[in-house]
Amino acid sequence: MLNIIATKPKKFNVRELAYDAFRSSALLGVDDTYTNTRSSKYFIVSNSLNGLNIVNAVFRDYFKSDEYTEARSKKIHIIDLDEHDYDFAAIKFCIEKTYKSVSSLSQMQRYTKLIEAGELKPKNGIPFVPAVLEVFHDNAEVDFFKFQEVRKEYVVRISLVKNGKVFKKIKCNIGHFTLIAGSKPYDYERVESTPKKATRPALFHPCFEVDGVEFLAVFNEQNKHYKTLVDMVGY
Repeated sequence: MLNIIATKPKKFNVRELAYDAFRSSALLGVDDTYTNTRSSKYFIVSNSLNGLNIVNAVFRDYFKSDEYTEARSKKIHIIDLDEHDYDFAAIKFCIEKTYKSVSSLSQMQRYTKLIEAGELKPKNGIPFVPAVLEVFHDNAEVDFFKFQEVRKEYVVRISLVKNGKVFKKIKCNIGHFTLIAGSKPYDYERVESTPKKATRPALFHPCFEVDGVEFLAVFNEQNKHYKTLVDMVGY
């Protein structure tokens, strides 16, 4: 009787492939590029179509794998603008700040202890409301604050123009690697944006930084016990 040994499918190092694709296809000084090696993000806008073949060769095996086809969000994007009949492309690369709730219990415990120890100073210059801080020191529990970490999203928006009118829009997160190639003229703009003032949490709550990560500490007003204590101290 034969023993059949199941082998696990090959696991691809997508970050390394992204770096290889950028290194082998980018025309530095000619193409518009963006790199963030810490986050493994590589972005190219090029009038040369040669990069398309190079990049497709780098990712060939990965694109054929179950790992790629079953991925919920794609981290590699290769966009050939010449697949469309266009005259001009407007390309905007946006680095957008977002606020995401911290769900890790260990991370919430860590932030709670750092605030309790008084080791952090708000980098946005907004202190805690005195009554909130006083009650916190008597009730330094992990649910006293709601923590939100500041994250950056890297998004590209493309508008294709024909006969003076926009006829197609393309939007995607650049993931680990994005190449946009087309032979027609294009306008490229890179911008950093933040939420509108009316909805920007950093305008109203202390913002701290630990190990390069910014986070907000928002008093948990939904906890009626904490809210009552703060109201009593505040009067």
